[in-house]
Amino acid sequence: MESPVSNIPRLFPLGKSLVRKVFSTAFFPDSCVMCGGLAYGLSLCRECRSALLKEASENCDDRRCSVCGKKMLSEDEVCLQCRSSEAAPAKGLDGIRPVFSYLLKKKKLLYEWKIAGKENLSPFFADCLATVYKHDFQGLPLVPVPPRPGKIRTNGWDQTDSLVREFSIRYKVDVLKLLVRTSGQQQKKLGRSERLSASGQYMASKALVAMAAEKKPCHVVLLDDVMTTGSTLSHCASVLKENGIEKVSAMTLFTVPV
Repeated sequence: MESPVSNIPRLFPLGKSLVRKVFSTAFFPDSCVMCGGLAYGLSLCRECRSALLKEASENCDDRRCSVCGKKMLSEDEVCLQCRSSEAAPAKGLDGIRPVFSYLLKKKKLLYEWKIAGKENLSPFFADCLATVYKHDFQGLPLVPVPPRPGKIRTNGWDQTDSLVREFSIRYKVDVLKLLVRTSGQQQKKLGRSERLSASGQYMASKALVAMAAEKKPCHVVLLDDVMTTGSTLSHCASVLKENGIEKVSAMTLFTVPV
């Protein structure tokens, strides 16, 4: 006997993929990756979405290290770790704002999005980032950290690219693709020292090289999904500044505690 789902294309010849998706979402809901509750088509239930948005909003008012973006317990601008030149690879940045720490259940959440390919989480993550953007960077153009060559062709999408697309379409934020990546080596396969020394992986895009001096923005915000050592953001900031961008800040969805 045929299942009700298999009969959907016959009943709805137009838009059958959409109808199939709605039918599956309604009768076979996902489980929330954070609490295990019902989550219809997003991998996150309503309660967990609300809690994460609240956390993102509350993080806006925290004192942060101007180098690594971690929460500060003192009135200093730079944390103890980043006062050491060896431990502060992101010193070329003019401030950084991570939204969440990569801890506990957030590890599973990132895995669902980045590794398991749940692209439907991108609009929600963009909302979390937008909370920080509006608080600290309102009106500034975003510069995405570019994916390794061939990633989008192979995987069908890139996480950071999906985030800036949401910012461009839904929040009308200017997105400037001013960087290209020259290496296909995956960052997650590099050790800390290798990450810090991989300075030649990023270069100015043709658009940045061709941009007239008077048209270059004075201040841009780098956007990446995860900050581990900060080396990627530091290298990207150096390229931008070498090509006439005066000030470079950064915003990331997650930061990995060291």
